[in-house]
Amino acid sequence: MIQITFNIHIDESQVPDSPLFDEFELAQMLDYTKAQIVQFLQTRLGGLRCPTHDEAARVRVDGVYHADSEQLDFQYHLDTCCQIFLMQAIAMLNRGSEM
Repeated sequence: MIQITFNIHIDESQVPDSPLFDEFELAQMLDYTKAQIVQFLQTRLGGLRCPTHDEAARVRVDGVYHADSEQLDFQYHLDTCCQIFLMQAIAMLNRGSEM
């Protein structure tokens, strides 16, 4: 099992007077989104270990939810024990849905 951490912030700098989501609904939406990301990463990387060092990849997901546009921008950061394993992990993330 891989270690996944999240660093998602909410940008409320330009929130309209009547936002679509209240705080509870926004928290639910972000929790659901995190669960989907975890499922994707576990499916792609969960069984993958470095053949040399027998370590799993670690993933940090950074993101910002823009309340004004209701968009979530995020990116993955992979941390691995070596460059070769990093390339294998990236290849697994980039594979199509034929798995």
